[in-house]
Amino acid sequence: MKNACILVIEDSLDDIDMTLRVFRKCGIAMNVMVVRDGCEAMNYLNGPPSSPDAADASLPTLIFLDIHMPRMDGFDVLRAIRDNDNTRHIPVVLLTSSDAEEDITAGYDLGANGYIQKPIDPDSFVKTLSRLGLQGRFAEEVPRA
Repeated sequence: MKNACILVIEDSLDDIDMTLRVFRKCGIAMNVMVVRDGCEAMNYLNGPPSSPDAADASLPTLIFLDIHMPRMDGFDVLRAIRDNDNTRHIPVVLLTSSDAEEDITAGYDLGANGYIQKPIDPDSFVKTLSRLGLQGRFAEEVPRA
């Protein structure tokens, strides 16, 4: 996947740091974009409004989305992703501190592809990413000699 990209939508610097460390530990050496809230995420996903190529912009291959964020929460972001023809196909994994049954149900009802509860220790996160099969899909391509 030459232009594969993972979008991480997360407001906590500690959680961003842990996520990026786990990606490196898993050998996911690809393009990772981080945005700090839902409004930034929607700006990134929708591209510049005046751009004629906004719909053709390089979209992420996978999104990790926090629920509790300032300005626009993760449920609103997920709803907007699923309501947009250009983004509805992108897998979204909720990565959140909430273990409330209503949040889990709401996430899946809105179209989340997965739900991972924080805090998670890095080793558990590595195992979870392994189960998702991300290494094979998102490992850096090695040029052939």
